[in-house]
Parts: sequence; structure tokens; C-alpha cells
Amino acid sequence: MINNVSLTGRIVKEINVFENDNNKVGSFTLAVQRSHKNKNDEFESDFIRIVAFNKTAETIEKYTTKGSLIGVEGKVQTSNYENKEGQKVYSTEIVENRIIFLETKEQFEQRIKNNKKEFKNDDTNENSYPTIEDKDLPF
Repeated sequence: MINNVSLTGRIVKEINVFENDNNKVGSFTLAVQRSHKNKNDEFESDFIRIVAFNKTAETIEKYTTKGSLIGVEGKVQTSNYENKEGQKVYSTEIVENRIIFLETKEQFEQRIKNNKKEFKNDDTNENSYPTIEDKDLPF
């Protein structure tokens, strides 16, 4: 049987790492652009949950941020559980075997620098952030 997946995309938000029975587990969502355009002549993306473990999870947490371009090789895994309302919930995710960083250190630092400039706000309220719409995202 073959269960092998290769994806390239951008991280939607920072990885969430937690400890679980002597393992570190990290999960994040990867936005993967589809290869064809929709009726509006725009590319759409699929948002795929990725799970990483131990050193890989720690490395992703340390060296990536929202928008980082990475490659993921792994396998599809499905599971289910019963929620608080007693309903069965099904989940599909990619369990990574290998992560590849697809940005150079310079590209990563430049993107972070550009993001900080975009979020710079002259308002004196430190909790004031600009509104970001889906069309503003690079993926």
C-alpha cells in the first residue's frame, strides 16, 4: 500500500507545540495553492492540517512564522472522536516525515522586516492593528 503526500505551501499561523506522553507534538495549517484558476480567474488554496513531532516540531516553531514557505512530505492519517455533544467528528491530517525550508535566511528576514513595516501604526494605542482581508494574504 502507498500512502505518500508531498506538499508545498505557506504556513497560515505559527505552529502550536505541546507535550503529550513524552513526545512534543506540533500542529499547523499549510495553505497550498491549487494548480488551476476558478471562474474569477483566481487561484484558490486548500488549507491542510500538518502534524509534526519532537525535534521537527521544535525546529518549525523556532525557524518559521506565518507566511513561511515550506515543503512537507508525509502520509495521510484519518481519525475520529466524539465531541461534547456526543457527535462523531472525523479528522484528516498529514503526519510529516520530512520538512524542507524553501526560503533562504535572507528571504525569511526580509519578509519579516516587510511584515513589521506593514503593521507599523502611527496610532498611540499599542493594541490597534490594521484590518487584513483574505485578498491581502500572499497565498
